[in-house]
Amino acid sequence: MQANMVTRVSIELVQIISIFFGVASGLIGGIITYRRWSKSLSLKRADYVHELCNRIRTNKLISDAIYIIDYSSNWYTRDFHSSGLSDKDDETPSIEAKIDYALTYFSYICYLYLKQIIFEEDFVFFKYHIHRICQNKQVINYLYNIYHFSDKFNLECSFHYLIEYAKNNRLLDLDFFDKESCTTGKYPQYLNF
Repeated sequence: MQANMVTRVSIELVQIISIFFGVASGLIGGIITYRRWSKSLSLKRADYVHELCNRIRTNKLISDAIYIIDYSSNWYTRDFHSSGLSDKDDETPSIEAKIDYALTYFSYICYLYLKQIIFEEDFVFFKYHIHRICQNKQVINYLYNIYHFSDKFNLECSFHYLIEYAKNNRLLDLDFFDKESCTTGKYPQYLNF
């Protein structure tokens, strides 16, 4: 009887040890799988961020727009909105088309950041350009007009996330959001709002 009890205890002990090792190996396997999956996601995000960075330098519309923003002092004038999609002579994209494309692109990057699809350490690659863009007086004047023109129709501006980022980071003053600021001479009014 005692031998039978010892045998039963040892079988139960073997079963407990077997279950323990099964659970432990499952947990270790799960942790290893999670780490590989996490690393894979990080690499995919890094590739995506790299692609976004490269587009800034390799896309002619974006690189031309950045050059215009940085080095052309007075590009946003009353004639800006009548320039069409391309220069009439040679189908070269107009300044308006280049600026719109670039601002849309950087607004998309701000969207990714504000929705936490890319993180602070990813956003660092774009921050310089976005801050330069949002602090440029000509860009601010253009965004002011587009923002209030869109608001007239109760629509989000096509550069909504760029403006939202600039607002959250105090790159725009409060007068920007007042459509009457154009009457004080603070901003030009080139669109009908």
